[in-house]
Amino acid sequence: MMVAVMIVTFLAFLPALGGEFINFDDDLNFLTNPNFRGLGIEQLRWMWTAFHQGHYHPITWMTLGLDYTIWGMDPRGYHLTNLILHTINAGLFFILARRIIALGLRDRAMPGISISLAAMIATVFFSIHPLRVESVAWITERRDLVSGALILCTVIAYLRFVDAQPQTRAVWYGLTLLLLVLSLLSKVIGVTVPIVLLVLDWYPLRRFSSWRDHAFRQCALEKIPMLAIGAGFGAAAAHFDQQRGWVMSLAEHALPGRIGQVFYGLAFYVWKMLVPANLLPLYEMRRPIDPLKWPYLLAAIVVLCSAIVLVLMRRRVRGLVAAAMAYAVLLGPTLGIVQTGPQLVADRYSYLSCMGWAIVAGAMVALVPMSRMRFVLGSAGLIAAVLFVATWQQCKVWHDTFTFWEYMCRKNAPSAFAWNSYGGLLFKKGRIDEADRAIRRSLEIDSRHASAHYNLGNVLLEARHDNQTALKEYRTAAQLDPKMYEPHYNAAMILMQQQDFAGAEQAFGTSLQLHPENARGHANRGICLVRLQRFEEAINEFNTALQQDSTLTALHLELARVFARLQKLDEARRELAIALRINPNDPAAQQLQQALNQASEPSSR
Repeated sequence: MMVAVMIVTFLAFLPALGGEFINFDDDLNFLTNPNFRGLGIEQLRWMWTAFHQGHYHPITWMTLGLDYTIWGMDPRGYHLTNLILHTINAGLFFILARRIIALGLRDRAMPGISISLAAMIATVFFSIHPLRVESVAWITERRDLVSGALILCTVIAYLRFVDAQPQTRAVWYGLTLLLLVLSLLSKVIGVTVPIVLLVLDWYPLRRFSSWRDHAFRQCALEKIPMLAIGAGFGAAAAHFDQQRGWVMSLAEHALPGRIGQVFYGLAFYVWKMLVPANLLPLYEMRRPIDPLKWPYLLAAIVVLCSAIVLVLMRRRVRGLVAAAMAYAVLLGPTLGIVQTGPQLVADRYSYLSCMGWAIVAGAMVALVPMSRMRFVLGSAGLIAAVLFVATWQQCKVWHDTFTFWEYMCRKNAPSAFAWNSYGGLLFKKGRIDEADRAIRRSLEIDSRHASAHYNLGNVLLEARHDNQTALKEYRTAAQLDPKMYEPHYNAAMILMQQQDFAGAEQAFGTSLQLHPENARGHANRGICLVRLQRFEEAINEFNTALQQDSTLTALHLELARVFARLQKLDEARRELAIALRINPNDPAAQQLQQALNQASEPSSR
């Protein structure tokens, strides 16, 4: 049964194999990041020391480095590894689900075939659900799959520790700790796993029945080293994110809004698990969140009422209560109490947290009388077919960047980020009017979206030739996001065109402070400095530009002109010789050569 489920899982995600790198973090993680490419000493040093894009996951980077050594930059290989990892996770989940269901139903003396069928249905419900697509079809989310595999192994090892003979318990406990550490080195999401193990101690392991029991204290003591390890990883990640400005402050995202987000998240994943329609790659948060508005208020009412019912019925539906507690605990780090990123919720956060619900679904099948089993299995098969088709279709959303953002906008997602990204792609394709509408739609959703103002400036400048309005948009973008260098650069180009060399030089300077590796920025600032007769500074800018980009050969002629004006004739001839060697027929260079020759004639007489 396990092999059959793994095959079905692999087949359900086959469309993902044709996907490309997506300009939604894949570009930053892979296309513009040479540091992960390989498993040499330099790459390994980077993997084990970098908090790239706010994440520390060296084990995950090592799998990606291995991909590079095999596939180079062919995205199909990376997608294949993702799919293989998810298929392995389906097998591991089957093993875990079978064990937990057997423990939960041990008082009923269920036949082994019933337990295996229940585990199979649980695994199918987990592994081919469309909520998994984001974690599997998005190369960036390799960390979900690697950490997921190691967390599943951690829980399996822990169950063996509980059952082990005294002479081997230490070995299984040590293995559990090791696997937990490895999972945290793959993604820090596993910090709450020790609490999930404590939930399992309550049910289905039944090692204690109340927190007042002595047995509870024993179980809690076992978790202290695990909690300490998790706390260390969590604190390090939080500290780094805080330093880099990734964490939203309370001024940006107030406490009432965070509470509303918590309730919304707790309700969202259960709802999407039951009705996986209109799944989006990005559910963008629109701040400020008003917890009294109906989506958040309704979510809070549903969650609180469900919690009250579960507490009242905790002795009769312990499996359901345990699944709910594990769900809340695993979701905890992603619910927005500490908010990083633009997302309100995300499909990928369901990868671990919804495993408990899948096990509950499988266990419910095992409790069905044999007389009704054929009907139940037929219904389960129909549901599995629907999930298979939905997952197959959802994988296509992640095929390429344009399809990705077009899907978001076709769904009319209330996402300024999505509409702006789609508008930028339309602009590159020359579909100017559509780009203009998409970018303005982004600004309707969020008038403070800096990148949308920048992209609108590009449309106005390059397609509409409305320099003044474009300049206004660039300045607005720069005010809204002081870390963006592009608006300053483009504004400087407009000012340079308008002969405002002082303003252009200042804008180029600001741009270069933010992005010193912009060779053309140095070159253009040098030209402005020449016009402002700040020649020594201009020479430095030209030399920096050539060091960064040796293909900017026209700068040799610019340097020759500056040296000539400073009466540094030897330096001028040296740069001019380079310019003429590159382009012997350049009239400007030939004219300067004549001028230099004339300047040297008196000294030769």
